[in-house]
Amino acid sequence: MQSCSLAKCKTRNMKNKLFWIAVLLILFSCSKETDEKKFEIKKGTGTVWLSGGLAFCATQIRMDSGDTLIPVNEQILFYQGGQQVRISFSELEIRESGCSIGKDCEIIEITVIE
Repeated sequence: MQSCSLAKCKTRNMKNKLFWIAVLLILFSCSKETDEKKFEIKKGTGTVWLSGGLAFCATQIRMDSGDTLIPVNEQILFYQGGQQVRISFSELEIRESGCSIGKDCEIIEITVIE
């Protein structure tokens, strides 16, 4: 086992501590950003689209902004295809629906536009 002078050992220990502090700071900052994105509530208007086809892509909201939302909760089933709606939603990062198009989302609030 190698021995080191007191000054070298202190320097090495200090570098190790600084390295691990930097790693922890990076990890905590990344998880905070992910949590903020996860709970970001977005709002918009769009049209309910019900195809009656594949179960995981059959219910969509085609937003006026051009986005296609795929709701994973079944709240949209109480609406008719073609209805204009105002929606508050949270985008999901993982594809829970299994649908390759659009953005998976969880509906927070949805109302028909008269």
